[in-house]
Amino acid sequence: MPQVIVRPTPEAFGLSEKIITEVKAAYVRKVESGNWWIWIWWLVPLAGIATAISFFSETSANNRPFSESIGGAIFLGFGGAFVAAVTVFFLSVILGTVVGNSKEMEAARDPRLSRLCSYTKALCHFEYWRRRRQWEFWTGLSGVKFEIETAKVFRSRGYIATLTKSSGDEGIDIILNYQGEVIAIQCKHYAKAVGQPVVREFWGSLMHLGADRGIFVATNGFTRPAWDFSRGKTIELWDLRKLLAFAEGG
Repeated sequence: MPQVIVRPTPEAFGLSEKIITEVKAAYVRKVESGNWWIWIWWLVPLAGIATAISFFSETSANNRPFSESIGGAIFLGFGGAFVAAVTVFFLSVILGTVVGNSKEMEAARDPRLSRLCSYTKALCHFEYWRRRRQWEFWTGLSGVKFEIETAKVFRSRGYIATLTKSSGDEGIDIILNYQGEVIAIQCKHYAKAVGQPVVREFWGSLMHLGADRGIFVATNGFTRPAWDFSRGKTIELWDLRKLLAFAEGG
């Protein structure tokens, strides 16, 4: 999904609030008018009732037994309803297809509807990434979700991000490929700062993998010994603030 940082405006899509209101109102009217065929399903019970009454009247006029009259009326009533249901079904399918195709053609002829769809999609993309720029979104994630969302951030910046298997990953959660460079990432959704022993383990995994460099992403940052250990090594330590700044192009 493309990243949209700035909230889209109607004017950028050749729209205005008045045009949006007009197009939406026209679309609602067409949808409502397109539901006309639903009402013809009332013909099914009406046909059954009419058939039953007609048969019952005919048998009564000929002085047939009441039990025979009522039984035949019920039987033929269901039969009439069945025939009506089959007829209405085929009519609704055929007419619904015709009406649907005509609506699609009409929508294609109205460029305003196409622009409105593009504007709505852009708004959805904006809201998707806006939520992911909020601190509460990230702190409310589970450990696995944190890895998934971190990978999405890098993908939005043009990186090829591959999530590793949860077992046997040796401390590597994501492997990035970017302009021929291989970057290993470890993610920790901790309530406290990550200490030096965990960063040291990540460094060992990085050397074993043979990656060009590594990025350690932790929601609540790192301790001073962890920072001291990372100096002079091909490791970058990112807290949540750094990750969100990167997501916005920083």
